[in-house]
Amino acid sequence: MTTQKTLEQIAQKHLGLETLQTQKSDRLDFHDLAVWSIEAALKAAFEAGRNLQIESGEFWGIGPQKSAQYSAQLVGTNGTDSL
Repeated sequence: MTTQKTLEQIAQKHLGLETLQTQKSDRLDFHDLAVWSIEAALKAAFEAGRNLQIESGEFWGIGPQKSAQYSAQLVGTNGTDSL
């Protein structure tokens, strides 16, 4: 999946935005959003980036298998970051 497609899916799911394309209309281009929606979208984008790096082995500069092992150690048992 492309970066743009991932961002569009996150915007639709978490922010309720139909598109990330400029519509040239204030009514369509500016939105009031709750902070928890923005937080959820940022977390989803971060996770998507981290998952992509883990799959490619670039997260730690090592192979995908070791990268996934180290990443699993950073995530707590309840699925939240332990940092």
